[in-house]
Amino acid sequence: SEELLPEQKKLYAAYLAKLRQETLKHLDKDKSFGKTRIRILGGITRLRQICCHPALFIEGYKGSSAKFEQLMQIIEESKHANRRVLI
Repeated sequence: SEELLPEQKKLYAAYLAKLRQETLKHLDKDKSFGKTRIRILGGITRLRQICCHPALFIEGYKGSSAKFEQLMQIIEESKHANRRVLI
C-alpha cells in the first residue's frame, strides 16, 4: 500500500470535508435515510477514485498518483528483469 501524494491528500481531505458537510445537511433535511445513503456511497466511490488516480474524478487533472507511480515502477523493474506483467 502506497501513501497518497501530497496533492492527492489535499484533494481527498477537501472532498471528505465537503462530503461530511453535505451528508450532515441532508441527514437533517431528509426523513428517509435512503437518499442520504446513496449520496454517502457515491461519495465513498469518489474518495476511492481520488486514491486510485484523481483524473478518474477530476476532468483535466494533470498530476500523478502514488498508485500510478508505483505501478510504473513495477512495470519498469519487471521489464529490466525480463518478466511479464498482467495489469
